[in-house]
Amino acid sequence: MWRSLAVNDVKSIRRDSLLVYVLFMPFLIVIMLRVLMPVADRFFAEQYGIDVNEYTALILSFFFVLQVPLIFGLVFGFLILDERDENTLLALRVTPLSMKVYMSYRMGSIFLFTLFYILLLLPFTRVYRIELFIDTLLIVLLSGLFSLFVLLFLATFASNKVEGLALMKGLGILFLGPIASYFITSNWQYMFGILPTYWPVKAFWEMWDGESYWFSLLIGGIYFTFLNWVMFKRFIKKTIA
Repeated sequence: MWRSLAVNDVKSIRRDSLLVYVLFMPFLIVIMLRVLMPVADRFFAEQYGIDVNEYTALILSFFFVLQVPLIFGLVFGFLILDERDENTLLALRVTPLSMKVYMSYRMGSIFLFTLFYILLLLPFTRVYRIELFIDTLLIVLLSGLFSLFVLLFLATFASNKVEGLALMKGLGILFLGPIASYFITSNWQYMFGILPTYWPVKAFWEMWDGESYWFSLLIGGIYFTFLNWVMFKRFIKKTIA
């Protein structure tokens, strides 16, 4: 059963050139960081006296803690919308495969893909500190929950791929808020905590600076789990209604 679902996913992705491109984006991010960061460091140091390396945690968190989960959330989310457009989800009602089992496969796949890609690619950026790998593993679990959030957000609130594209643009606020908080040193930064994406990047920054990140990790885990559970219930109710 799982194998047939995986084979069908591969076929669906291969038919959509955009999804194929999106899946290769994490590798492009690594290449970009390896090539452009040294160039950017020299340029900003010479022109403005800015040490780009001081913002390594910000850069890595943006691309890997946020961007990679978003990529997989979008890919798997649009696969669900594609199946909805083709009435595949309706056909599941007359098969032994329940909607909850189907979504468990979807969610499990995206969670593992997210963890695998991040942990595989981070060490190749040259600027990542490999001694932080175990701590990073814990924080990347939040990234996996974020990928589920994107998947469920699209599957729950978009009725088709056109609506999905519109909702995708609205996800930008989940990036801008946490990144803006990096430049706020006072407790006002916690006002961005209303955005679930604030907590994984906050935990990553704390880890990078050698500070305790357990509070941010715990709050982020609870927050994402609650939001994902609510959307999962709503999706199931909406689909089988």
